[in-house]
Amino acid sequence: MNSEAKVKVIQETTAYTFGASKVANPYVEFICTRSDGVMRESMLINQFRLIDDNHMHGYDAINPEDNRPIEIKCEQQQGVKTQGKLAGKATWGSTTDQAKVESHRKENPWMYVGGFDVNSGQCAYVVRFKFNDSTIYDYMTYTLERKSAKTALKTTWREFYNAKSLEVLYFEPKFSDIIVKGLYDLLESKWGEK
Repeated sequence: MNSEAKVKVIQETTAYTFGASKVANPYVEFICTRSDGVMRESMLINQFRLIDDNHMHGYDAINPEDNRPIEIKCEQQQGVKTQGKLAGKATWGSTTDQAKVESHRKENPWMYVGGFDVNSGQCAYVVRFKFNDSTIYDYMTYTLERKSAKTALKTTWREFYNAKSLEVLYFEPKFSDIIVKGLYDLLESKWGEK
């Protein structure tokens, strides 16, 4: 696929994912419901007009307003028979070590966390906050000190709910049934501040 075709696919899937268009093409919904983390990150980059960093500097994008790096984390409900709810979950990879955590603390990237409905492929919410305004650093450091196996670190909305820079950039209340209550209440109250 050439780069022009890739841009068109990202634009069409982004419009559908964020409710700006109905599915004009059956392939768009198919792509959105089966998209992986990289595709969902691309849709967030496109929707919020961020600069794609192509993972060259270890981050996903650059904020054009302040040139701060951006780390994007996307989730969708998990489970086959019983789907779990969206909870602001972020998986940090099994190679995350204290040096990487310190690097995040030093760079203080914008964190974008988005939740997607696995059945429709549409976005339920997107929040952003500065890494150092959250308790992610403390949680990751604490977890790394006690971790014995090479398992991925995981965080949730509980590590960012009190971040002073927390903003709700997108929220679709129709997905209330797939979002844990604490996160839903936070999204609803912050969205109401806009």
